[in-house]
Amino acid sequence: MITDFPVLVPSFAKPLLRALTAWRRKEGVSVEGPARRLKDTAQCLAVRLNLSDSLSSEVAEESAVLEPLFRVYGKRLNGSQPSGTLLHMGYTNEQLFFVLWAQGHCGESDGSAVVNAVSKNSARLAKAFRCGKHKAMFLENRCHVEA
Repeated sequence: MITDFPVLVPSFAKPLLRALTAWRRKEGVSVEGPARRLKDTAQCLAVRLNLSDSLSSEVAEESAVLEPLFRVYGKRLNGSQPSGTLLHMGYTNEQLFFVLWAQGHCGESDGSAVVNAVSKNSARLAKAFRCGKHKAMFLENRCHVEA
């Protein structure tokens, strides 16, 4: 468990929220396509990870926002810190993103189930933590997530 949070983490919140809500400002955007893709992803996750329908839907939604959040985090980090700056001595900056994201689910009733399922399906997380075939968080056939 991390006890020392980086001072810079709160500065990421505003751009992250802006990125997440940007789609709502676009006129004439159909939600049928994204809703269908989320449903397909949820069905895939339900089968591959043996999840209930409600949990697989939550995992699909969380998975869909994870990559855009990571891109905003990276852009914000690159724009505010000198190259090579580590925000936490115990983690790479990529790993720290996932640790902070996971901690955001602490206290939720399905928090650990959501975090574990999203983590298993995330190629970027597997790369950041070097999760190979014999690791608990490795899923050989990941479900496609539209990001």
